[in-house]
Amino acid sequence: MLVETFEQLELGTASDGTVTPEDNVEALALCEELGLEGQKKLNVRTTDEGPITARFPYREMTATEAAVYGILCPTHSKVADYSAGPIPLRVLQVVAHAKGMFNEIHVWAAASPVVKDPVLVGIKVDPTASWRTTRYILARWGDVLESFDALLVKAAKIQREKFRTLAQRIQTEVGTCLAALKTEDDETIVRRSEPTAYHLVN
Repeated sequence: MLVETFEQLELGTASDGTVTPEDNVEALALCEELGLEGQKKLNVRTTDEGPITARFPYREMTATEAAVYGILCPTHSKVADYSAGPIPLRVLQVVAHAKGMFNEIHVWAAASPVVKDPVLVGIKVDPTASWRTTRYILARWGDVLESFDALLVKAAKIQREKFRTLAQRIQTEVGTCLAALKTEDDETIVRRSEPTAYHLVN
């Protein structure tokens, strides 16, 4: 089972690429000193022991990522309810680490075997507007983790087919409407309240 996680690593950290505790302390101190209120809000998270201050390590999903993963993995569930397959240990560790940083953590999964790689997504809800949410990409896992470019191609193919099907249906309905204009008598046509496709074919 392959796992990809999306923690953001800073430059100039330990030789293995991890962020050291000293780096975190310095970064937090600079946020405080520089009055970076936005960063300070990001860096406070809730734990079982109460709020703590630590660097926020995850990034928002881009609009393209959200669209691609949304198309390929349309089944969304809270991580607590996910039962389509075992969640790898590394991903469970990410869930444990991210707990308290987000209002909810979801698993986006495929509805078909076309793409078998679930995605772990953190959800932040705007406290002043609950309808406004921000999604963060945390991890994904599967037997084969395809590149994002490959996933983009698959998502585009699915979306094109959806639009093609819709366009063909609209084309058929338009043909039916045009035929109705030729066959309906004057009394019937003037009694139609709105000249919409729905009224012409029904």
